[in-house]
Amino acid sequence: MDDNQSVEQRIAKMNRDVAAFQRAGKIKEGVELADEAFFTALSELPDGNFIRCQSIRNRAIMQQMSGDITEAAKTFLVALSCYKRTLEACARRREELEKSGKIPDALQAAKEQASLARTVEQLQHTLFGG
Repeated sequence: MDDNQSVEQRIAKMNRDVAAFQRAGKIKEGVELADEAFFTALSELPDGNFIRCQSIRNRAIMQQMSGDITEAAKTFLVALSCYKRTLEACARRREELEKSGKIPDALQAAKEQASLARTVEQLQHTLFGG
């Protein structure tokens, strides 16, 4: 396992734990862990990394749950930008795979692209309504 993969795994676990705190209504614990995951992801993962985007989104959700609506809105905007860049990178990767004839890999990339597009749509709805 390379260093980037272990960092991704560590942050992904933090993100799962934050989601568990969200579901359990443990706001204080969730905010603290979301902040840790957020700052770790920003410093250790590249832009366009899905786990980095997830960390940003989780932080926004926890800020919203804690009542810090202004910070939540700012963080949701950062998450939206991150997901959009990740979606664009995924689309480019899918196109490259198609052109090189790697159709099974292109189909997987298309599935990831569709999932990212849904997430972007959800974030836009969260931020802008309707």
